[in-house]
Amino acid sequence: MGEQVKQEASRWFLKLRLPDVGSVDRRNHRKWLEEDIAHQHAYAWVCNEWEDFDLIEPIAREELALLNQQHLVRQLRSRNFLVGSVAAAALLLLGVLIWPVIDSRPERFDTVKTEQTRLTLDDGSRLHLNTATSVEVDYDGDRREILLTRGEGYFEVEHDQKRPFIVKAGGSNIIALGTRFSVRLMSTDDIEVIVLDGKVAVFPPGSRRTTAPENLAEASIEPGVILEKDRRVVIHTSGQVGLIEQVSAENETAWLDGKLVFEGAPLRAAVAEISRYVQEEIQVAGGVVDQPVSGIMYISSADVMIELLSEIVPIEAVRELPNQLVLHPAAPSPLK
Repeated sequence: MGEQVKQEASRWFLKLRLPDVGSVDRRNHRKWLEEDIAHQHAYAWVCNEWEDFDLIEPIAREELALLNQQHLVRQLRSRNFLVGSVAAAALLLLGVLIWPVIDSRPERFDTVKTEQTRLTLDDGSRLHLNTATSVEVDYDGDRREILLTRGEGYFEVEHDQKRPFIVKAGGSNIIALGTRFSVRLMSTDDIEVIVLDGKVAVFPPGSRRTTAPENLAEASIEPGVILEKDRRVVIHTSGQVGLIEQVSAENETAWLDGKLVFEGAPLRAAVAEISRYVQEEIQVAGGVVDQPVSGIMYISSADVMIELLSEIVPIEAVRELPNQLVLHPAAPSPLK
């Protein structure tokens, strides 16, 4: 991986986290990724290593200074400069975006595929947006609302009895009172809620209650449900509530630490999960048995993760197109 490509990847990594990043920037970023598979590998490397400041500092230092300077000039020209915006940009090296919400207008935040972003709101609550995620943050004096329109978010909520913290997704309302939980909006528009700590009240589409109860015990009123630590539930778009399952919430949200943990997951389900974190399209050939997959896999390039997967189940990856991997049954080992 050349140093120039690393520098370009670092520049994109930082640029996409500036407060004024727009749709044109994101389209240009996707075009850059599609130009060369080396770009994809370099960008994945930067995304994977951002938590280790020492690894990306030599590459990112000059790019960060340039972006800070450009951002400052743009803000001064628009006469809309906010004190601290350059300092906020500097914190991007640690993957943390401090975003003071100064009025009640919703603010939108997005990540592209393979990207994750951390946000800290003005009340101290923290959001961690997973790959390909979009949220709108709407704070005012009476409420704190997050609208999840795509992807998956992790929420670490600061308690404020006067201002309920509500995540809206797929027509459901998830209400937290000082807790840690994740919400995923799936391709079917069903939502998955997992609680890592504390409690949340979940009100499916059609629920009568849409505001936070004064006491979580009140939230047991049907058709709402209460979720506690290490519990998972899927809410369907019809309003039907799935079974509440006991899970290892830390394993289910291992993506927060750059990992995927599989415990007997069917092969195709594991591949679908891996596919969320890579640019390549991964397909499983029809003749491959849907064997259970168990193990820990660090989020990396498609080639690396599929190579690890092939050590768990007998598959062989064939790159049939520049951006497509197809998994076939592994050829039997020759007899010795």
